[in-house]
Amino acid sequence: MSEKRRDSKGRVLRNGESQRPDGKYMFRYTDSTGERHTVYSWKLVSTDKLKEGQRNSQALRGIEKRILKDLDDSIKTQELNEVVVEAQMQQTSATSSTYIPNKKQKSSAQNAVDLLQQLAIPQITINLVDNAVTTISGQNVAIYINYLPASSQEIEGLLSADVRRVEYLDFPTDPRFNGSEHVVNFIMQRYEYGGYTKLTINENFLVGLSNRASVYSKFAYKRMCYDLYAGTSNHDNKHGGTSYIGKYTIQDKDGVAQDITRSEILTMHISSTTNSR
Repeated sequence: MSEKRRDSKGRVLRNGESQRPDGKYMFRYTDSTGERHTVYSWKLVSTDKLKEGQRNSQALRGIEKRILKDLDDSIKTQELNEVVVEAQMQQTSATSSTYIPNKKQKSSAQNAVDLLQQLAIPQITINLVDNAVTTISGQNVAIYINYLPASSQEIEGLLSADVRRVEYLDFPTDPRFNGSEHVVNFIMQRYEYGGYTKLTINENFLVGLSNRASVYSKFAYKRMCYDLYAGTSNHDNKHGGTSYIGKYTIQDKDGVAQDITRSEILTMHISSTTNSR
């Protein structure tokens, strides 16, 4: 009888579990399509304490539980000859959540961030001032388009009508996400030839009067995809203020009068900037 495998704390490891020399735990499994996957965590169970410098994440046993349940549901579904309903708007698995926007959501969205607001993905929150996308706990969410990091110009220039689905992933193991802990990935229609040009004009009254105009073009030609962007922005911020000057006469310990002047001044600041690129 072979000896049971144990971690550095003497706990018995289950099938598929292992611990690296640096102390990090791994779980390897094969999905219903035969593809091998590996997930990682510094904690085996939720009560484990992290050492300094170790990044917090869900415990390995918790991740395993979700994965094994998902695999079990997948096997049962295959045994029942699963019928895929194309109109389904949301699919959730152990590793990701997938959202399929409907026509109304696409037509109401001007860009990628607008579409995320329309989808109301529960794992993320969007700052209405700077359109920053974060998790509920405030961690940064990386934005990708077809598994490639998206620039701010691509996020603004995204054509919502071309979105096939939107994926949200926590701690993805796919190397294409460059180690990002939280990811939104837009799966877009791919053009063989042709493309689109999009004109965007925005005005913002939340942080002073500002406006922005941009033109974004995306087209495919001879197996190559090209992106062109041009934009201009104007910001006009005004701040009013007041000033106070007070004069006081007091006596020191020897009874000699001392004059003191106190000034509090808040100056008015007016700025106007225009940028183009």
